[in-house]
Amino acid sequence: MVVQLARMLDSFLEKEVDNFDVLECYFIEALYCSLGACLLEDGRVKFDDYVKRLASMSAVEASNTLAGPGELP
Repeated sequence: MVVQLARMLDSFLEKEVDNFDVLECYFIEALYCSLGACLLEDGRVKFDDYVKRLASMSAVEASNTLAGPGELP
């Protein structure tokens, strides 16, 4: 799983990234695609909540609005 996470992150990075916030977004996306994809529905909800708490970002309730800066949908 860790190797898959590393490969997924590597595939997202087309060029060198200097901005830490952008790099963190790439990492979180790779985390969701690699580790989160292996979970069943109940596990995905728990994983989603855990990652959002870990990233110290506020969660946005499911709606038709887009997430703002510092928020994960």
